[in-house]
Amino acid sequence: DLESAGASAEELEAALESSTLSGVLMSIDEWIDQTIAAKGYIQAQEDREEFIIATGAGATKFNKWMKKAGLRFNKQTGRWTRWEDR
Repeated sequence: DLESAGASAEELEAALESSTLSGVLMSIDEWIDQTIAAKGYIQAQEDREEFIIATGAGATKFNKWMKKAGLRFNKQTGRWTRWEDR
């Protein structure tokens, strides 16, 4: 019972929103920004597994998310970069 525990509906909702699941997974945009900032590029062979673990996104969605983020793929290097970083 919420009242006997001293928690309001708003407090319970806030607790659910900040639950461990949402706290552990980072957003896809955050992951892309951090990886590009650290290395200057994203490469599927190197980064796909970390992407899946960090964001919870499926393996088959990797290229889709890179395109959605506005990254460009270089077929010669196999790397995703921001257009302005070329």
